[in-house]
Amino acid sequence: MVNVEQIHTQTWGSRGSDSEALYNPRMFVWDAARQMLVLPMILQKEAGGEHCNIEYDANGKEVNRRCEPSYRYTTTFAGMKAIEIDVVGGIDEKYSYDYTELLKKDKQVYYDARQGEIYPWQFQNLQFRVGYLGDVLFAVSNLFAHFAVMGTNNEAYLEFDAYDIGAGGGEPMPIDDVPVLEDSATAPEAEPVINQ
Repeated sequence: MVNVEQIHTQTWGSRGSDSEALYNPRMFVWDAARQMLVLPMILQKEAGGEHCNIEYDANGKEVNRRCEPSYRYTTTFAGMKAIEIDVVGGIDEKYSYDYTELLKKDKQVYYDARQGEIYPWQFQNLQFRVGYLGDVLFAVSNLFAHFAVMGTNNEAYLEFDAYDIGAGGGEPMPIDDVPVLEDSATAPEAEPVINQ
């Protein structure tokens, strides 16, 4: 008989936070040699409130009030995290790349209407995928691709333009128009968190 017990816990975000990896095992990548988990996540900050339906009589006097709690969220992170998981050392965030500004740009109307919230389904609809190849972490969506060499500040970032399927009517990008990857100076606000 095997006795299993939880020995470490880590919480990111609050109510409304999500990762597609919670219900789709293809959405995270485990690197056994590094004991590192790479996954996408969207983190929300919750603000509570109340939504009330009020009924008035013909004279304008309140006759009935039904109130329910309402929740509003502000997106604080939408991107990729690489997390080291060690039985002895615990859970340690090694790298974190936030793409909230890029996602806001693509979904600005929704973002403004929801007062700072990016819905998890919007994030998922971007076909956002993360992983690693050797020492390179990557995040790829239908808006951009981002590559970062672990343990360095070497990054490459590529934003897809009007040729992509959604915006360009399904026309493939001509090979001569493929942008050249640029260095980390052009990458979005996405600095690695390196714990020594």
